[in-house]
Amino acid sequence: GYCRLVVAVPESWIDVVTTADLAEVALDFREHKQRNLRVATKYPMLTRQFFHSWGIHHFTMVNAEGAIEAAPTIGYADVIVDLAQTGTTLRENHLKALSDGVMVESQACLIANRPALRKPNVLEIARLLLERIDAALIGREYAQLSVNIHGESAEAVAQRVAQNPLTHGLKGPTIAPVFGTDDGDSGWFT
Repeated sequence: GYCRLVVAVPESWIDVVTTADLAEVALDFREHKQRNLRVATKYPMLTRQFFHSWGIHHFTMVNAEGAIEAAPTIGYADVIVDLAQTGTTLRENHLKALSDGVMVESQACLIANRPALRKPNVLEIARLLLERIDAALIGREYAQLSVNIHGESAEAVAQRVAQNPLTHGLKGPTIAPVFGTDDGDSGWFT
């Protein structure tokens, strides 16, 4: 899928919105806290290049493994550079991406080797992989609906459900009896 490598800072840093703002913070850390800005990332080379291109030179890389989004909260880093897809994990950890802090944008691609596809076993694996990718993409447009409906029979309920294009399903509805605990529960289907 699609993702971005972003610079993220604590949400509490309300005056830090851009990388230029972060450069000022790095200088402030150096002058007033007598230490460098600590940056947690799994991408030190890209981070160093990006920060230097923005004039940020007073920072220290913090080796990070696992959920580095927690680094500022735990206190072993001030900011992070990490992959983000939707930004949900950043928000859950009270972080925000800088408006101009996108270092890299990336998207997965599937590439085939034509000579390899002439081998039946490789072709079968490729077919299965493409089938699963296709199913996931098609599945994004659908939802599963599960309800209990009272009716005379499973066939009668299926006919009612099949008449509505929103509940019809790809090939038709799947209907099953509901086995209730009370005697009056007969005639219910899901």
